Amino acid sequence: MPQIIVRYLLWLRDKASTDKDVFIFQSEVTLKELVDKIIEKRPTLRKFLANVFDKNNNIIVLINGKPGKQDQILHDNDIVSIIPPVSGG
Repeated sequence: MPQIIVRYLLWLRDKASTDKDVFIFQSEVTLKELVDKIIEKRPTLRKFLANVFDKNNNIIVLINGKPGKQDQILHDNDIVSIIPPVSGG
């Protein structure tokens, strides 16, 4: 049963009302399936994550510090970091 830690960074923490979630799955899970579960648990993130794998999306999803792909299989204790675009000046 893979346990996946999801970290919400920067302003996504405020939108999610937390800085992290832990998801436990009964079987193998892909990054896309995890994102679907995140949206289900945190509906306030839907508009930011619904198209997270589109080329024009600016949100970065890392698995253990490396770019993730939607069909990538996640493993027990993987850390998925979701990083929104940064702006300012």
